[in-house]
Amino acid sequence: SSAINLTIDTIVPSANISTPINGANLSSGSYSFNTTVSDAMSSLYGVFFQIVNNSANFSLNASYFGSLNRWNVSYDLSLLGEGVHFARIVANDSLNWTNQTTTFEFIVDRTAPIVTLNTSTQNTTNATQPIMFVFNDSVFKNATCSILLNNISYNTSFVNNGTQLTFNPNATIA
Repeated sequence: SSAINLTIDTIVPSANISTPINGANLSSGSYSFNTTVSDAMSSLYGVFFQIVNNSANFSLNASYFGSLNRWNVSYDLSLLGEGVHFARIVANDSLNWTNQTTTFEFIVDRTAPIVTLNTSTQNTTNATQPIMFVFNDSVFKNATCSILLNNISYNTSFVNNGTQLTFNPNATIA
């Protein structure tokens, strides 16, 4: 009689995001999403990226790219609305074991923030005149804003969206 070897596969494929990094701002053009997927027991059947946000919910089929278990798909970001997008890598092996635990988010932002100067007197010889401004953005809740005078940064502050910031210069920057 001859021996029969039987291998039981109960392991899902392994998936890791290569690009983009989590939280990346991908504003325009075609972008290549990349992942590394492997399966120690079975061959891979398919890999795709699920993209979800308030205006879209769709999947992008990835293609095997060269070697080293790399898969990628390119997508035209102009087809996405502005805002935060959530993505999930879904990897199926030939026995239909599925891994969909690798997630990341990216931001599409094509609109520049609006900075409104609220200082009552812009034309002054007073070297210590306070400078007040408000930052507004349709995507980001906060930002790092800097005061530049003659291309020199004198103040960098973390500002919440819609909040007024006051910069009080001293006479040394006049």
